[in-house]
Amino acid sequence: NVAVVQARGLPAVDRPITGGGGGSSDPFISIICGSETEEKTEIKKKQLDPVWNQKFHISIEDPAEVVRFKVFDKGTLTNTLMGVVEVPLLELHDKHTERGWHTICSNQEEAAEKTAAHLKMLRRTGVAASRPSSKGSDAGGGAEVGFVDDGEVTKEGEGTDADELETKQDDGEGGGAEEGAMVPMQEEMGGLGDMGDGEDGGGAVMKVTAWDDGKDEGEPFDTGPNGQLELAFKWVFNPELAPTYFENDDGHPEREVNELRVAVIQARGLPIMDRKLFGSGGSSDPMAILKVGKSSKHKLKTKVIYKNLSPKWFEEFSFPLTYDEGLFAEYLDVIVMDWDLTSNDFIGCSRIPLEPLGEDRHLEHKWFNLGNEEGMVGATSKRGKIELAVRWQYNPDLDPENQNGSKYAWEVNGLSGAERRKQILKKCNNKWGLTEGSVDLTLRRIAIDKENAHLIGALLTLDDLSLVKIDLREAGLCPESITAVAKGLRNNKILQHLNISRNKMNDVKGLQGSTSVNPSLQDLGHILIKNTYLQHLDLSESHVEPLGLKALAYGLRASSSLRYLSLRANPLCNVNSYARGQYKVEGLKSLAEAIKVHNTLEVLNLGMTQLCGQNALAQGLYNAKGLLYLVDALKFSSCLKQIDLSDNNILGEGELAAKSLQTNKGPGAGKQDPAANNPPVVDAAHEQARGRGRPLVQDIMRYGGYRLHEKLDKGKRVYLVLRRNMEDHNKGGFESF
Repeated sequence: NVAVVQARGLPAVDRPITGGGGGSSDPFISIICGSETEEKTEIKKKQLDPVWNQKFHISIEDPAEVVRFKVFDKGTLTNTLMGVVEVPLLELHDKHTERGWHTICSNQEEAAEKTAAHLKMLRRTGVAASRPSSKGSDAGGGAEVGFVDDGEVTKEGEGTDADELETKQDDGEGGGAEEGAMVPMQEEMGGLGDMGDGEDGGGAVMKVTAWDDGKDEGEPFDTGPNGQLELAFKWVFNPELAPTYFENDDGHPEREVNELRVAVIQARGLPIMDRKLFGSGGSSDPMAILKVGKSSKHKLKTKVIYKNLSPKWFEEFSFPLTYDEGLFAEYLDVIVMDWDLTSNDFIGCSRIPLEPLGEDRHLEHKWFNLGNEEGMVGATSKRGKIELAVRWQYNPDLDPENQNGSKYAWEVNGLSGAERRKQILKKCNNKWGLTEGSVDLTLRRIAIDKENAHLIGALLTLDDLSLVKIDLREAGLCPESITAVAKGLRNNKILQHLNISRNKMNDVKGLQGSTSVNPSLQDLGHILIKNTYLQHLDLSESHVEPLGLKALAYGLRASSSLRYLSLRANPLCNVNSYARGQYKVEGLKSLAEAIKVHNTLEVLNLGMTQLCGQNALAQGLYNAKGLLYLVDALKFSSCLKQIDLSDNNILGEGELAAKSLQTNKGPGAGKQDPAANNPPVVDAAHEQARGRGRPLVQDIMRYGGYRLHEKLDKGKRVYLVLRRNMEDHNKGGFESF
């Protein structure tokens, strides 16, 4: 609580036109807390001893802040600074009104020096410094203060000593007095009010000498060249300024989160976006936009608060958002914009990672700094702050199982755990002869429809099984089927080997050339984060393309168990085996970043993936960008022991393939682009490209300690396999992989 009472001895800024003495001023006070202007008093025309008697309540984030009172003379075009008063809030006595006269300094530098000297004096004289306290939740990361009631201050001489003012409180049931709610004082001091919240217990007596620059009674008062300002302060807790949000748990810890809840509370320190045409100053019309990830699917916004640099919204929002969707989106952006009739202006953005919120469902309620479009906050950033409350929880009303029931017998509502287990095992035994003691489920080249895929996924959710290996190679799995199997792995603690190669997982082509990630690879990436037992994953010949690889790499970064990963014969850079397609490297870049930080992956197969833009026959345009990313990653990887880069024409093996093509012998013999009428031609550009990757491979060997294996058998095929530290591993395991 702040009260600007009165001033005395202000200098005359507006001198008479005819010259000579006299003159007057039109003073007003600007109250600044932190880096922003919080409030302003009214203008007192032609007065050098103005009386305001105005109250203000200020929401304080940091109780160690300094409040500045800038005294201005109102001008026609520009305002003139008359002086500055600084008050450090940390030294205010908790729950007691501090009232006194303060000498007005000429500028902010002089005020800062006076503040430092004042604090030193307080420490020397033993005046206690107490931090403000609040009752209830400290939601904003700092004390919240505000007016709650008015009391009565007895003026000097009415039963008090000269240095004491006795505060008489009412019952403390006030409702938040607003600016200008004070009783005019004039010469009376009794009408200022207690400025309290009724928590002192009543009858508090307070000293004001520490904040009084006055003289002893009867001594002439020297106001100085800039005059003096009478102020009053009091820390209180106002629950209206500290509302609570989402504090109750959802009560379903066994269920996955499916709703992201966000409260946009308030902002402070926002920059001026709408400048005045004449003079300094201005304001903004802030609004907040909430956006989950890069998609416009999850996008909401607050109302506009006009002409305010410290807006208070107090609005709540919710996004239907599953855990997998949130992991793929990665973050929540809260973007503050300045509203305009034509186009809105960007003020700042706060980016909140979603994964930590989904892990333990904790409440994140605090002040966030506003940064640039990516949420990055620079050392000199002055975009302000925003108070948010964010929590990711489970809402049963959004769960499809609670709305429509299940179409599968083992997912019917009301089944006990034992009954569900019995249903799943019975169906698996009838279909595939599987029992609780089976260690291997091989369904290679057996068509698996959606129902059977969901059954396998349900099987993987059961405890106390012996199943360690599943082979679904070339099973005709659709994206929904792969997702069903993947979701069963989320909390599985048994399965170690999963082969789902030769099932289409290509990126999804949309309208007007747009492309989106295959949902099955997105889900697999999320599962790699949660599952801590899967060691072997084979996705060979599955049409994995750049966006799918990027989603998979996201999960690989956080995987803590995967040791073997095969991506052989996939167009990872958008170039197929016929060297058709525009070279794209974003997926391979993400994979390289994952390799850098991964600490369990030992074997990686990237053979025949056209990672340099050329196929095994040396067709296509050579591009070393993807290989450069891998070289950089392998310099830092400490766990990878084997990487297969064969059939990518990195070492010029395409020359052998091209010659064999003419004699119809050797690898790739007779293979040609079905879209072409003539056999592939190896032109001069392709000739020059051969072998360009050898120096890069040598870099991998030099920095990573790898050995190059170009011949692994007696045939003519040229390999590019890099190995290191293989002696202490099972050689047969690596070769079979």
